[in-house]
Amino acid sequence: MENILTAFTKKIEYRLQQLEERLINQVTMIEKKVDNLKFTTSILETVIYETILPVIKVVHKCSFNNTRNTSALDELTKYSNDITYLLTKRDNNQLSKENANPSGSRVTQSSFNKSGQTTPMQQNDSLSTLSEWYSNTNKKEVVEKWLQERRKPDLGTTNMTILHYNIRYFHPNQCDLLDMISQHNPTVISLNKLGTIVSDKTIKQLLFSYNIFTSKGTNSHGGAVLAADKKLNAVPLNIHQLNCVAVQVIVKNQTYVLASIYSPPNEPVPLKTMSSLNRISKNVIIVGDLNVKHPNWGCTSMHHKGRLLVEWLENSDKYAIQNHGMKISLRSDTTIDLVLTTPTISLSHCGTLSYTGSDHLPILMELNGISLQDNNYTISKTYW
Repeated sequence: MENILTAFTKKIEYRLQQLEERLINQVTMIEKKVDNLKFTTSILETVIYETILPVIKVVHKCSFNNTRNTSALDELTKYSNDITYLLTKRDNNQLSKENANPSGSRVTQSSFNKSGQTTPMQQNDSLSTLSEWYSNTNKKEVVEKWLQERRKPDLGTTNMTILHYNIRYFHPNQCDLLDMISQHNPTVISLNKLGTIVSDKTIKQLLFSYNIFTSKGTNSHGGAVLAADKKLNAVPLNIHQLNCVAVQVIVKNQTYVLASIYSPPNEPVPLKTMSSLNRISKNVIIVGDLNVKHPNWGCTSMHHKGRLLVEWLENSDKYAIQNHGMKISLRSDTTIDLVLTTPTISLSHCGTLSYTGSDHLPILMELNGISLQDNNYTISKTYW
């Protein structure tokens, strides 16, 4: 009994240590988001004070010189004083910061001098900005262009990565899941067999930096989840199939379909659904615990579901299995979680991770040549 209690205490201590590390990582991620928000706010303030307000001041000057109505002149004068006050206040705030921290970074030069008048160069810039604003009907495009001119370039590139995990029991194994995310930062996460009914709210709270898409299981132990990094702007596909969830994304003008499928041992593999995904896009990645055994992908035995999948693969010629001979199950030497892709997809890496909370090892894969640098991922919803 003493040995059991000692082992249990050590396990609890280890879990607490893991939890502490993950909480630190989560706080770090939040701090990064706050920093990004501050940077965006700084950009907007720069646009307002160095572009919008100077333009308004030039417009006011033109209006003031061409207006003879007394009440209108009074309103324009009040408006001009308000703008001058805002700009002067910002100048004073910047000067205070410089005096308080003379060794710090330089503050952006003010658009106005102390008399509140614009310089000839600033007037030309303001008139040019005003012309650009009124000559373009797409105001959102103009604002985005102004922001882009002040935005720091991001030269980093990252290949899309997918983590698939038959988690088996969601609640006790969520610590392992968070550790995988912290260590490998996958772009997309696939979860199968949650072990119990888990609300979408719970999953979203755990994976708050991902967009969550779920499918109920045919029983309380099943279910499938796809979590896509929010920068992908993934769009769900309405496939109307239990234990199956799929999304569509666009990367560099190429459409990709990502699907997570769980097939319980006593249920057929949803081959019709898998075939239909290829009609949406020529680039399809399917991951999931299909519970199929066949020597073609390294299993030592074969059963009816495995034979049907082999026949479908040979007849359709649409998909190829990417993880032949990869031991997934901790209970036997079988490959029952499969990675299937269309011929247009290649993987630069595909391997298991050494987490044993579930009886299935997680699979981490990196897609070759699918870079996420400087892409516009937004697409409209597709109904099929």
